[in-house]
Amino acid sequence: MAALVGSVVAVGMATSAEAVATTSVATLTATSKPTMTVSKLQTTVTTKPYTMKTTYKLPVLHGSTAANRATVKQRALAIIANKKASVKRAWADCERRGTCDDLPPVDAGVRVTKVAVGVYQGRYASFTLEGLVDDIDVDKGSAGTEAFATSFTLDLKTGKKVPLSKFVDISDYAARIAIVSTLFRERPGCVRYDLTPERNSTTQMSLVGQPAAWTVSSSGLRVAYPRYVVGLESCNIMSVTVPWTDIATVNRMDGPVYTRVYVNGLTRADGQYWGAVAYLTVQDRRAALVAGYIDSDSECYAGARTSTQARLFERWSFERWTPKLGGTYKQPTIALGTGWRKATATERSRLAEQFGQSFNAIRTCRF
Repeated sequence: MAALVGSVVAVGMATSAEAVATTSVATLTATSKPTMTVSKLQTTVTTKPYTMKTTYKLPVLHGSTAANRATVKQRALAIIANKKASVKRAWADCERRGTCDDLPPVDAGVRVTKVAVGVYQGRYASFTLEGLVDDIDVDKGSAGTEAFATSFTLDLKTGKKVPLSKFVDISDYAARIAIVSTLFRERPGCVRYDLTPERNSTTQMSLVGQPAAWTVSSSGLRVAYPRYVVGLESCNIMSVTVPWTDIATVNRMDGPVYTRVYVNGLTRADGQYWGAVAYLTVQDRRAALVAGYIDSDSECYAGARTSTQARLFERWSFERWTPKLGGTYKQPTIALGTGWRKATATERSRLAEQFGQSFNAIRTCRF
């Protein structure tokens, strides 16, 4: 694809900002709209049966009911309590096995190092706690540090916890490639070189399953993955925010499918077409583009779009391409550069027969 349209497009490399709030609660005033901030640093120390230090900040919800505000605080405290309990269990196992008798003094504890907060659509309050647990490796009988990321999202209307599937379908290829592209763009020194959004890769590390933690806000979807999964051990938790312009929400992925086919240098000989073919397919905010020469492999771009612009990611490089769209929202057009034109109805019909399938870039780019 780069050889076909690279001269007329520029791959966008704009970065997105993480929605990590650091505002002190004391500086805020009451508001009727729900907002979230982060509390000041707090520290607790227990000395029995051993010294455990806990340092943490908490998400704070404003502009909502007392029950919702209490739920957010209680959920955050429960996450911290669960991490402290894991430390206690590790020490108890160590003492029971007798593997910690010769250990030098170890500072056990829980450290919340980052709190990401957000409110999405004025209805969903979301937060992620990231941090480190200082405990011991029971089997090795040595001190160790483990990174963690845990999140919670509350529906302020119903008072219930909301799953990620309410907002984004992580199993969708376009969502995965948007996440992988953002990881490579914003954390280039930490991402595994062989990370791929494709499923069941036999030669690369596939990005599959849910992130360890996630937060939704007006800025986008913030995802956090543990070390080893997408990055190097030294980088601990890997978190990035994918802007909503780059990823389609689940309620904007259905509806009629529309495909527009383009050709370049098309000729016909012995009942066969030769030249280049590209086709753009949209389904509400979902978008994909396939392009290539008829006698060679094609390039796949998948992503999301608005009425005026697409945000597409190339299959191999994960680079983001942001072509402008024309036409209407239901039937968009795309400018591919010199020599490209819309295929006639006859050309489209014969090409589909030659390829043995109808044109649907979303289906073709589903890896």
